[in-house]
Amino acid sequence: MADHTRTSEQWRPSLPAFDAEADADHDLLLIHFWASWNEHDRQMDARLLAVRERLGDESIVFRSCDTDDRKNWRIVQHCGVVSLPTLVAIVCGDVHELVVGVREENALVVFIAKWRDTRNAIIKSVQPGLPTAKCSSARAAESQDAGISISFVIPAFNEALLIQRTIRAICDAARGMRSFEIVVADDASEDGTVHVAEDCGARVVRTNNRNIAATRNAGAAAARGALLIFVDADTVVPTATLRQTLDVVERGVVAGGSACWFDEPLPFWVRVVGPPLLWLYRQCRLTPGAYVFCTRAAFDAVGGFDASVYGGEEVLMARALDRYSKSVGQRFTIVPEPIISSGRKLRTHTAFELFGALFRSAWYKGKNRAVMDVWYGERRVDSEGMREQGSGAPGE
Repeated sequence: MADHTRTSEQWRPSLPAFDAEADADHDLLLIHFWASWNEHDRQMDARLLAVRERLGDESIVFRSCDTDDRKNWRIVQHCGVVSLPTLVAIVCGDVHELVVGVREENALVVFIAKWRDTRNAIIKSVQPGLPTAKCSSARAAESQDAGISISFVIPAFNEALLIQRTIRAICDAARGMRSFEIVVADDASEDGTVHVAEDCGARVVRTNNRNIAATRNAGAAAARGALLIFVDADTVVPTATLRQTLDVVERGVVAGGSACWFDEPLPFWVRVVGPPLLWLYRQCRLTPGAYVFCTRAAFDAVGGFDASVYGGEEVLMARALDRYSKSVGQRFTIVPEPIISSGRKLRTHTAFELFGALFRSAWYKGKNRAVMDVWYGERRVDSEGMREQGSGAPGE
């Protein structure tokens, strides 16, 4: 077995190390996430050095980040890094795109030049005449002008059929309450999810994680609101649920969730078993991942969702937010008005399959994606649900 223990003789990157405080205000930051035991990182580092020389633009900052160093774990989670090597483009403080694996030098030049042009366009659109080497003030002006107080973050993978319903419900619920934005973190969808979301007015952040926690974190990194509300792409948020959420936040609550139920039709066993299980969930101050809210300060304090797991991340997040809430004299709060999530898994899987999947996920502590086909495997056709909702047959 290979020895991955770090020694002083092991490879070290040639790029300067990332420093969270010193690098906070760079306008275009490219971070190379690496580990010394991964031989591919050496190739990537050398190519990035060559690209930096070719571009000759001192306003583009290149940094390296050792994923094995504990002090870097927060930025690893913040950027949603789950594979190595990974290159992350951060433009004016927002995570915009992740590139996984070793890329050819010419491809890296195109990638970085694209985000340099994006950075320059942001600056000119917010404060014409602002030097392109500094856009942290432009980002601040953009946020102030936008006046955004709530960011709805929707992680999505192949959700073209349902995400329009989700976004429209959010718009209806939030209309007239506060200024808001909708950020869709698209996890390499192949069915037109991105186009549907953009047509509905959402801002789309592209990722390639196949990890729901990392995808939520990527969406949060791009969000600008002081209050973050994470909503699954198959979930409807009623006006009453959002109103109750804002009411408790105004009273000082920093994190929480909501009660939950599912759209029709539902199997008989769900009607029998579902209510007591969900009641127990609420008594334990846990919330389904379909609806989690927290202040930006609370999210940053706990380091976001735990991207080391593929399932159960909402339980870990609820516990972390509950601990943080207690530290500031509050508690993780579940509002009573339920969200309505899709019952498609309940319709397309048997009780035995679902409880078996939950047991296997718990047995492996959520870290083995191979046993979580219910969430990460090929999605089954929900013919009953689509007949009920009048959605027609699914696209291929």
